[in-house]
Parts: sequence; C-alpha cells; structure tokens
Amino acid sequence: MQILCQAKIWLISAGFTLVYGSLFAKTWRIHKIFTNKTSKAVAIKDWQLIAIVCLLLFIDIIIFIIWSQVNPMFGQKYVISTMEAADPRYMIQHVYFFCTCSHLVLWLAIICGIKFVLLVFGSFLAFETRILILLD
Repeated sequence: MQILCQAKIWLISAGFTLVYGSLFAKTWRIHKIFTNKTSKAVAIKDWQLIAIVCLLLFIDIIIFIIWSQVNPMFGQKYVISTMEAADPRYMIQHVYFFCTCSHLVLWLAIICGIKFVLLVFGSFLAFETRILILLD
C-alpha cells in the first residue's frame, strides 16, 4: 500500500511537469527569439527544450526521493460503518482508504509552491510575447 500511495503522488506531479514543462519550454523559446534586441539570430535547439523539461523532472524526482526517505507515505483505513450480514460469521464494513504521512501539508506545499512559481513565470513569458510583430 505504501508504494501505491507514493506512486500516486509521483505520477500526478511527473505528469504535470511533463505537460507544463513542455509548454513552458516552448514559451521560453518563443520569448527568447522574439524579444531579442540584437540583430543576431537566436537559435534554440530542441535538445535545449528537452533539457529544460528533464531539469524540471529531475527537481521533482529529487524532492520525491527526499520525501520518501524522510517521511514516507502510508495507507490508512477509516471504517465508515459496520453492519451484520445475513450470515452471523461475517460483518459488512464500509471502509475508506487514504494515503497520508506525518508532514503531508509541508511536502504538498513544497511541491505546489514550485509548480506555482513555474506557472507564474510561464504566464509572465506568455504575457511578454502576447503581441508579436512579424515582418514579411
């Protein structure tokens, strides 16, 4: 159960990083190319964009490795209700399983804080490049 609890958070965060990191890298490239003040052409290769996404993913992986070593997630169950079945040897329980750790709010605040900073910076780049004047 512990592995499933950690995998759920890892996959959600990694998915967000891959999707938003790709959009962020493309927006950064457009911003860099079209806000160039010099007459020299700016060429940003695809491998540089992949490196940005990999760096963002690497930051996530480091945080999650530290999290899983310092304060691992574990599953808990909460019994909602219990009733007797038709057969007296059995009981029917409605159980809610959830994942938690002792400092869950702190770890989620760290992850969400990093994602928020990326969202704000990506929004800034998109705002800066919202009006492009293309010369024919």
